[in-house]
Amino acid sequence: MTPDFTARVLAPAVFVFLWSSGFVAARGVKPFVAPDLFLAARFMATTLMFGLVAALGRRPWPRARDWPMHMIVGGVQFGGYLGAVYWAVGHGLTAGVAALIAALQPPITAIVAARMLRERVPVVVVAGLALGFAGVALVVARHLGGAGGFPPLAVAVAFAGTLAVTGGMILQKTHLAAADLVATNALQNAGGMVFSLAMALLLGEHRWTGVAPLYGWLAYSVVGLSGIAGPLFIWLMRRGEAARTTSLLFLVPALSALQAWLLFGETLGPVQILGFAVALAGVTLARRKGAS
Repeated sequence: MTPDFTARVLAPAVFVFLWSSGFVAARGVKPFVAPDLFLAARFMATTLMFGLVAALGRRPWPRARDWPMHMIVGGVQFGGYLGAVYWAVGHGLTAGVAALIAALQPPITAIVAARMLRERVPVVVVAGLALGFAGVALVVARHLGGAGGFPPLAVAVAFAGTLAVTGGMILQKTHLAAADLVATNALQNAGGMVFSLAMALLLGEHRWTGVAPLYGWLAYSVVGLSGIAGPLFIWLMRRGEAARTTSLLFLVPALSALQAWLLFGETLGPVQILGFAVALAGVTLARRKGAS
């Protein structure tokens, strides 16, 4: 197995599978635990994992004055985004639809970043985002609020999570990006833990059923999602695989929907499948024509 095969085929395939399974994990823990309690436990374990790796590897930590900002970014990007996704899935949204809404993040980020830099936003990016929203509308509108459908609040919260991760990714582009990746992950997951604990207290969440499936999902989330998928994404980007990696992200909603169907029997009707295709076509168009 050559290094080129690993970078161009194996690593991207592993990454996109793990990334798409993150939305399925939100569905998997739904019967056993309140969303923010689960995330607080996940972030705490991830903080300890990365902190231990940083200590044993003598990795450089960010400057002390940057620690609060790292934790704020982690609170927004990890706690805010994943908290919204897990809450929405826990309150009636399917894993595939949650992944589809999250797929709107790249063009939203491109437009927000361009406006912040006072640059002209390419028309095709705006058109692609509009097409993406139209596709999402096709997916959710048919059953919105109806029997067995998607609660409007769950859809709104999922969109709010997409805006949260957009803000977090823009903040990541500041001077914080120069910090060591391992130590940064420890600090930002600590911020996510604080945010999730605060939300659990605010919402009065206390449900925790200590059964084997819950701990299995927790271990998978810490090791597979936080420990492998996140760093693997950065590794691919740093090896110059940015275009290939971001294009693979377009497979995430469909793969999430497929995994949720196999594991939990979640299904989509013909109109919703058409909406998936329209939304992903719009996001792909926006990404290919200038979103970065």
